Amino acid sequence: MTKRTAPRGVRQDAELDARRTMAGHATGATARITPAQAQRQAERSQAQRSRRGGGAATSKSRPHHAAHAAVHMARGTLERTDGCRASCRALVEAEFAGVREALQAAGDPSADQSERAAAIHAFRRGLKRMQAARTLLQDAFPRSSDAAAVALRDAKSALAGSRAQDALALLLEEICGAPAQASPPIGIPAVAHDAPDALVRAASAVERAWQAMRIRSGAPIGWVDIADRASRAWDRARARAMDRWLGHSDEWLHETRKRFQRCADQIAALGNCARGPMGTARRSLRAAAESLGRARDLGILASAIDRSSPEGTALADRADSLRADAIRAARAHARAALSRSGDSVQRTVRCRTRGA
Repeated sequence: MTKRTAPRGVRQDAELDARRTMAGHATGATARITPAQAQRQAERSQAQRSRRGGGAATSKSRPHHAAHAAVHMARGTLERTDGCRASCRALVEAEFAGVREALQAAGDPSADQSERAAAIHAFRRGLKRMQAARTLLQDAFPRSSDAAAVALRDAKSALAGSRAQDALALLLEEICGAPAQASPPIGIPAVAHDAPDALVRAASAVERAWQAMRIRSGAPIGWVDIADRASRAWDRARARAMDRWLGHSDEWLHETRKRFQRCADQIAALGNCARGPMGTARRSLRAAAESLGRARDLGILASAIDRSSPEGTALADRADSLRADAIRAARAHARAALSRSGDSVQRTVRCRTRGA
């Protein structure tokens, strides 16, 4: 069987491709969202939420945030009292169990659209935690680490379209304020949250990842290896936080967001092996990643709005202004979280696992 690897030197993000396609960029389409269409889409989103008993969107809300609590996700953490290899195995098994559960909920025919959207969010969020765990624990499966990375990326991209559609629809509602009537805008088509082929592709990719990340008896991993990996991820995130943020591309910001999220997820996975100040840093890093995700969505939305009228220009300017605010907030959160060096993280983990 031919081993699949990512193209060298190319950072291809399937979520970005899906969002650009919906915004009319990937195919070179010239469709733009007019202010009237944006208003109608906002009304559509608000009407759907009203029928479900939800409230209006807020500037800090994420798509279907209230529904996320309905999706239970098993989350694994490392426990220093269990021994390193056994603890790593338990973490991986718990994360995969949660992802499978969320994927099953996403395909439940009895669930409504908001519940399926919440399940997709939980599924993709779980995959991000697994990507962080893969980096943290890859010394336990060195020969299959690359295969696991490809499989996790495939699983995440399988449901990227519906996730992006939810995000853009909610942002439209936020920047429009008072909406009018229901009709989807050009460039953001409705996406089926329970598309059978997408769910099958996602499930197949998850099982490939599971086979690649299984931690077997005798796996060559110890607490020192984990401390070193966590320290490297911290320093990579810290380098971005302390860098100059002005003038960088959207791709730079997206890569920065992934570094912050991965570092936060690794801290969470470390569990009682890393407590104290690192818990505060984890929360700040997640806030930074959320702000950069919001900035990314707002940038895509702003580029899809028709600026040929004063109303359209005002709408796009509003999205650009909110995007700038989100980037400033992300920078502040990240710099507050990453004031220490990775060496301090390494010392913390080694100290708490000494003798375990």
